[in-house]
Amino acid sequence: MLWYLCWRVICKLHQSVSLNFMISGHTKFAPDWCFGLLKQRYRRSEVSTLADIASIVNSSTVVGLNHAEIIGTENGQVNVPTFDWQTYFQTFFKSFPGIKAVHYFRFSADSPGVVFYKATSSSEEQSFEMLRDVNTVPGSIGPAMVAPPGLPLHRQWYLYHKILEFVCIASQDIICPKPASPMEKASVPECTSAAVVKPSVCLLQSFQCHHKQNARGQLQSRRSTPRRPSTSCSI
Repeated sequence: MLWYLCWRVICKLHQSVSLNFMISGHTKFAPDWCFGLLKQRYRRSEVSTLADIASIVNSSTVVGLNHAEIIGTENGQVNVPTFDWQTYFQTFFKSFPGIKAVHYFRFSADSPGVVFYKATSSSEEQSFEMLRDVNTVPGSIGPAMVAPPGLPLHRQWYLYHKILEFVCIASQDIICPKPASPMEKASVPECTSAAVVKPSVCLLQSFQCHHKQNARGQLQSRRSTPRRPSTSCSI
């Protein structure tokens, strides 16, 4: 986030930017109440698709305080593009030391590439040069858009074979459609491939292994527990 804000000021998209964080132990505020209303609505609703979640968010408050924006759909449609800013900025900016102890950050167009910071509101403001090289600054174009990779073929077949029965009929073609390519073309690790082709066998083997580990742990626990000395009393 610091790199991104610093870049925006360098590119003259902003004259100044302030970023403030709440003090640890005092982070409860209005959005937590909105999330609480959303959770209440979610518990009483049937959810299968992203559209279902958006509908729950929009109906979770009477006055429409909560509003959902779907950034992408199940079929790969992108409504809000994603960019790999982290990789793009790594060659230009340095990491900020001790960032968790600082609560106030400020950027100014008068000092591009510099972040001003304070640990608390009463602390003395200090500065830190974010650029690795003051003569090399990132351009205004930014990184290329990252396309969503989608689910691999073996996961598509897993959804179709094992999850389809738990999805409502109206949403089955959205969440668990039958893959266009045959399952034989799926390239996966051996353990994952077995889980897709023979899930019941893998689950049984996993259960047996877990059962043996528990039994072995209980036996070791009994062996490590010292026996109580026997006592006798005669009158």
